[in-house]
Amino acid sequence: MQIAQNLLGRRIGAVEAVRALVPFLQLDPTLVSREDRKTLLGIESETGDLPVGRIREVWHPDLLLEKDREIEKYEKRHGETIRSICERLVRRHNPSTVKYVGLPDFHDGSVRAVLQEQGGVRVTVEGDTGRRYVVSFDGVMAVEMSSPEDMGIYALSEAPSDVEGVRIYDFINWAGNEAGQPKSRAYLRVFATDFTVKPI
Repeated sequence: MQIAQNLLGRRIGAVEAVRALVPFLQLDPTLVSREDRKTLLGIESETGDLPVGRIREVWHPDLLLEKDREIEKYEKRHGETIRSICERLVRRHNPSTVKYVGLPDFHDGSVRAVLQEQGGVRVTVEGDTGRRYVVSFDGVMAVEMSSPEDMGIYALSEAPSDVEGVRIYDFINWAGNEAGQPKSRAYLRVFATDFTVKPI
């Protein structure tokens, strides 16, 4: 849902959206229709060597220029198709249950520190721009985490919990579907009533 919503909100491109969606489709082929799944897998097989997301950090700038022209070609060719698939995915899975919250700068950012206090949690996030923020959670009922420091994040999501007034906030791990990658098992989930974000 977050990947689809980020594409529809133009926070990521079509090629990056396909790259991020495919691992979920391999885990659960029923997330989209058979035809949409076939389309996504076909585009992924064509674009699998193109640098999108965090992998761009390790590519030489001169090579990125060449590859960006290829990405632009695929964006023009498949952009509307991928957008339509993501619109169907959102309608199919009810967008009101899970939503993207926080700041756009969180996408491709990192968790830098987690400080638990009485009744609250403060998470320091370094955004994609290098700017740092403190995400303060109030009315914290529980925290679930495993080595979240320096975890690359895709986004911060919000979903309802079984307790009235309490929301589930997930810092979505970029490497969560990439077995063998450093930090692939890291996670951070906060059960809280509300949150605020302040730049440092």
